[in-house]
Amino acid sequence: MDIIDDIRKSGAYGNAFFRHCRDSAWMVTKRDNLIPFAKNWNVVTRKFWHATCGLVGVLGAQGDDELLPAILKIAAEDGGLSGGAVNGIFGPPHHKLFQQMFWEREVVWFEEPYYKAPLEKETDRLISTFSGVHARTLISRTLGNDPLIEGLATVIVVETIALEIIKAMEGLFLTGPSFPSESPSRPYKWYPNSGYLDLHSSLEVEHAREMGEVSEIVLGRGDFNHDKLRRSVDWSVTHWARFWRAMDRITYG
Repeated sequence: MDIIDDIRKSGAYGNAFFRHCRDSAWMVTKRDNLIPFAKNWNVVTRKFWHATCGLVGVLGAQGDDELLPAILKIAAEDGGLSGGAVNGIFGPPHHKLFQQMFWEREVVWFEEPYYKAPLEKETDRLISTFSGVHARTLISRTLGNDPLIEGLATVIVVETIALEIIKAMEGLFLTGPSFPSESPSRPYKWYPNSGYLDLHSSLEVEHAREMGEVSEIVLGRGDFNHDKLRRSVDWSVTHWARFWRAMDRITYG
């Protein structure tokens, strides 16, 4: 059974939130409707990049020369380095560029009442699936977790659905609502939205192809527990699908 095909048939890849962002972004008529999504999405994107960097450390510690280059490349590009640079220069990690795109519309979540508002439970559960890849610790081994399998599953799923995420964001940011300014000057504006989205789209096409190759490598090797990888992918996909349902609920009602 092909892992990538299974991901593409899931609610992590196709869902109501993506459709609403692409086709009905005009429905977001108030800034307050977008702030909860922005806060939750900022946490998810930041934690995912940290998890990818953690997976690089795990692969490096194991001396896995076959898988390390692909994962290192993705971590670097999502970190605003190399091919992930904006306008040819190194920049902030891509989760910060998403953050800046919200800020350009003055969609901010570090003010009351949003600053202390809890994350959606689906967000907490999703990022908990990233936690095993932060480090290969004695505690994680004692508890029976496998940071390598969990990390690979996380990256394979995210990089397979990433282009669909960007298409949704294009609808939300480029054809969605423009909120009137509430302050004399916007707090942050480093890069134009369209330039970042164009860059990210081209990267994610490449990353999706690379994830197909990574999954084939892993499933072709005898030193990986293939059943555990599939279960980890299924677990990740399930939580992503639930996360998108929650984001659709809080954004579009």
